[in-house]
Amino acid sequence: MKNSQLKPAYNVTLGVDAKYIAGVMLSQEHSDTGTFIPMMEKLLTFGYTKPLADAGFESEENYTWCEENGQLAFINPTNHDQAKT
Repeated sequence: MKNSQLKPAYNVTLGVDAKYIAGVMLSQEHSDTGTFIPMMEKLLTFGYTKPLADAGFESEENYTWCEENGQLAFINPTNHDQAKT
């Protein structure tokens, strides 16, 4: 739609454990960073303590939430590929 109009969009987030889907969330968040905390709140009841996520979920708010809720976050930094070279 190259006419400066916004497109309606949805963001689907899956929580996976050992190849099994542990949680599903559908939202209208425009980026992954806003879906991390709601998904993790759903998964807290299952006892997960070490979330692993790609760079799209990296934000200070998500790291702070993990620290306050006893989670050891493994979130790939946004500049990881650049830092490797």
